[in-house]
Amino acid sequence: MVTDDLLRALQHAYELPELDAIAQIHNGTHCVYRLDWKNKSGRQHIAVKISKDCTAYSLARKQIEQSILQRLGEKLTFIPRLLTPSDEPQGAQCFSWGLLWQQNTLVTCFQWIPTNPYHDMEEQMKSVAHHFVLLEHALMQIDNIDASLGMGSQPHQRFQLKYNQLSLDDNFTFTIFENFIESLSAETSTILLLQKNLSYLQEEMDNLHSAIKRYSQDDCELLQWVHLELSPSNFGFDIENNVNCIFDFDSLSQGLLLQDLGWLMATFCIDYRFDVAKAMDKISIILPIILSELKLQNNWRDYLLSFMRMGYLDTIYRKILRCQNGDDTRLGFVKQDIHSLQWLRQHETQLSRCFQSS
Repeated sequence: MVTDDLLRALQHAYELPELDAIAQIHNGTHCVYRLDWKNKSGRQHIAVKISKDCTAYSLARKQIEQSILQRLGEKLTFIPRLLTPSDEPQGAQCFSWGLLWQQNTLVTCFQWIPTNPYHDMEEQMKSVAHHFVLLEHALMQIDNIDASLGMGSQPHQRFQLKYNQLSLDDNFTFTIFENFIESLSAETSTILLLQKNLSYLQEEMDNLHSAIKRYSQDDCELLQWVHLELSPSNFGFDIENNVNCIFDFDSLSQGLLLQDLGWLMATFCIDYRFDVAKAMDKISIILPIILSELKLQNNWRDYLLSFMRMGYLDTIYRKILRCQNGDDTRLGFVKQDIHSLQWLRQHETQLSRCFQSS
């Protein structure tokens, strides 16, 4: 939370006037607040993101995030500007991306962009597809980022490319799932679901590794920066249902465009509570716009479903890693990920036909 000490530090570091309102906007892996004040031009706001994830790795990621956001902001109006502190307050270390508060908390401040949430509307889906293309084009053009940090500080990649053969990272294996699930002793509904689906998750992971091994360099585009979290909760819309903000770039990594496309299609089009016809209707709205504005690599139709599956497996994987590090706030959402994986398997024939006919 924003304590009085932290509030005074923010006012000092960012030269803020006396604040008259603080509202919590999001409570999850990161907490997000809106700080408000009034001046001669009206009410002013900034967004403050607070994270307890403080390691040398996370500090390096913040530097990378800042560099990429700066480059994206030069071309795209819907990327929130990360604010740089002007002075170092007591109790904090000052960086270009924000503050390390009391040695264990990362604090970043962003330009506030008023937005409306996603409401599953056709106008919003069309705008999502168009802005996805704009973002991916901009990400493709970003190459050398913070080389001074050293490769050891770069975000982990999910892929390895050796001898023109693509494979998943050696750490992204079923062993992580298995060791974690078998170590659990409590009997919550989430843990019981994980234990019940242990064999199923192994099959899904094995199938993913097999699919990726068939994906040669001739089939794929070059590695690029990818967002990895392009889901409805990270898009904001104006009153005319056009995208006016894409945020939450904490998971930036080097990867493949199909990772972002797969997760976008999975989270905007798939809902395990509904039948496949509704999903195909949404795909028919979003995918043609993307295909008309963005050139995909050869044979993308053969792999998109695998990358949709990978998105769910990857998000389970990251929730497990966070839980192992003492943060279990997101573990309960694993059940939706598992149900979505099962839904994809149940309807893979219809979805594959839909992609092939696109």
